[in-house]
Amino acid sequence: MKILITGVKGYLGSLFYEALRCDYEVIGSSRFGDSLLGIFALDITDKQAVNICFSCINPDVVIHAAAMPSVGRCEKEPKQAFNTNVEGTQNIVEAANETGAKVIFISSLAALDTSTVYGKSKQLAEQHIRKVRAGYEILQLSMTFGLSPNTSNNRPFNKIISTIQIQSPIIYDNFWRFQPTYTEHVILVIKQILQQGFKGRCLAITTDGTCTMYQIASDVLKPIIIQEAKVYNNRTENFIDPITLLYQGFPTFSYSSMVADLRKQLESFYTKPFV
Repeated sequence: MKILITGVKGYLGSLFYEALRCDYEVIGSSRFGDSLLGIFALDITDKQAVNICFSCINPDVVIHAAAMPSVGRCEKEPKQAFNTNVEGTQNIVEAANETGAKVIFISSLAALDTSTVYGKSKQLAEQHIRKVRAGYEILQLSMTFGLSPNTSNNRPFNKIISTIQIQSPIIYDNFWRFQPTYTEHVILVIKQILQQGFKGRCLAITTDGTCTMYQIASDVLKPIIIQEAKVYNNRTENFIDPITLLYQGFPTFSYSSMVADLRKQLESFYTKPFV
């Protein structure tokens, strides 16, 4: 099975690449590429470039992780957000239909709330994904945590890493509650889909517990000092019953198990206990 991953240099794309390349023929693409790492340069907003990439690679499956994932940036740059998240996804879908590829789309629970540019763009992207003829799965993630090969971008878990590195208090939101997503849980679901087949589902992947950013940072970093403040204003709280995922034959993950794993990941990352 040949798998093409878009956004392979990003937080999630790089993790999927490392998790799958031992068992599958995996090809990575990113906007700027990297010839030394064998990563194709692919701007998903360039329809012609996408078509050429698909015709050359002829993938069996596409894991579409490329996106503009920042809620704040999407609000500031709505045109670019829709161009990347919606039109870019449409280009992927049309190319997949031309080559007969199946698609796993990395979406967000924000798609349930169209009051934000990010949420609206993800909802529209999901509508395009449902037009993939060979088969698709939509994975709706919440705020996601776990060690990735990309520790430099501004994702929530990387902020926790930064707190350890600078050994100085960083402000975390203590207002908005959410059900976090664990990266290893996402990988388990993706592997199961690849083994068992595509059924056109929309799968919400979260832990069973809710938290704020301050709470999860406290649980993972104790006793490192952090600061709390109301940072995430006007965000919708979407709570998902994990039993729904279980009913569809997929594993679930508890909040406490995720936190324990995250602490182990950080200890391994720094090669010695970090507290």
